[in-house]
Amino acid sequence: MAKQENPKPTNNNLWNSPPIASPSVFSQKSEFIGSEKNKGFGESKYDTNVPVSMVESGDYNYLRGEKQSNLEKWGVGLAKGVAKLGVRTINGVVSPIYGVGSAIKNADVSKIWDNDINKASMEAEKKIDETISMYSTRAAEEAKGFSKLKYINTWANDVLDGVSYSGAAMLSGGAYTKILGAAAKLASLDKLGMSVAEVMGAVTKIEDATDKTKFVIDLTNKAKKIKDGLNNGVVSVIGAGTEASANSLNDANEFEKQMLEKAGQDGEVTQTEKDYIKLLRKEVGNSSYALNMPVIMASNWLTFGKTMLGNSATEKSLLKLGAERTI
Repeated sequence: MAKQENPKPTNNNLWNSPPIASPSVFSQKSEFIGSEKNKGFGESKYDTNVPVSMVESGDYNYLRGEKQSNLEKWGVGLAKGVAKLGVRTINGVVSPIYGVGSAIKNADVSKIWDNDINKASMEAEKKIDETISMYSTRAAEEAKGFSKLKYINTWANDVLDGVSYSGAAMLSGGAYTKILGAAAKLASLDKLGMSVAEVMGAVTKIEDATDKTKFVIDLTNKAKKIKDGLNNGVVSVIGAGTEASANSLNDANEFEKQMLEKAGQDGEVTQTEKDYIKLLRKEVGNSSYALNMPVIMASNWLTFGKTMLGNSATEKSLLKLGAERTI
């Protein structure tokens, strides 16, 4: 009797392929396990009753996405967001000082983004993604533009990730504004062209009580605007620098990986080729940083400018920024 083969699953319904007779076979990493496509199979609670063909092709990840409920995805998204918020906040406080110092010490501008702190932060985020997993369906993964907004993964994963970046920028930037608080107050008076003694002198010279009050209120408002502007600037720059550094490191690593794979197709990669690829990697990262920094900084300025000046729609602003980064 001829051996009957399992039919291939269709894109419309991943459940069309018949399940294997004994799901535990694949959980034990049998003869089907070992390739890059399926090396992670059996590590998830959703890896039961999976068609053979999906294990072999690696499409079992999409089946995980169908099995994971929307409520579970929201829970995973919130947990990942909070965990990454902590990592990014610490990175946002430490990395700017360390990165600039490393760049000066090594006379290499790429050290602003390609440094040990950013690498450790990236590894921590990678570990969070591996530990707290959210799975996607094929339709959600292949969606483009605004069509992505109808899938739960976009909101529970991508948008919340953007909110996490924004929150970390505000927290790390806020830490710097507190450190520079005294200087900001002095700068406010200096920008107004008056010392503390001159302000007090001006107040005493005003005879009418109403005029005195008006003068003090006007001066206070001007000082507050300057201080808010300085705070906004610090948060925007720190947040943009942290996010641009992460993007640059990711782009550079991805470029290096692809180039090494391509070079390896013709045989063993020589040390000369490796050195040249590393040189190109640095240029890719520097270009990515130069392109990302002003764009992210402008986006942060527009968003944080509203939230820091007392706008009641703080949450909406953060969600809007997260959605913009997703699309």
